[in-house]
Amino acid sequence: MSRRTGNRWVFCEANLVIKKIADYLSGVRTEMGKVSWPTRAELAESTRLVLVLSLILAILIFFADSILSRLIDLLI
Repeated sequence: MSRRTGNRWVFCEANLVIKKIADYLSGVRTEMGKVSWPTRAELAESTRLVLVLSLILAILIFFADSILSRLIDLLI
């Protein structure tokens, strides 16, 4: 198709884009159906684990920062 055909080229391009988007969304829907989603209990357990480990890491970083700050103060 050339641009000389006027609006016909634009409509063909628009239809092609719409078809590609529809194909993509159809594929997404198919793949989402294959996903093994966690149960509510598994999700809650994983969330608690992440929160606890984040808290432990924050405490470790706090103490490491405090110790290093005091060491640097002693050296200066």
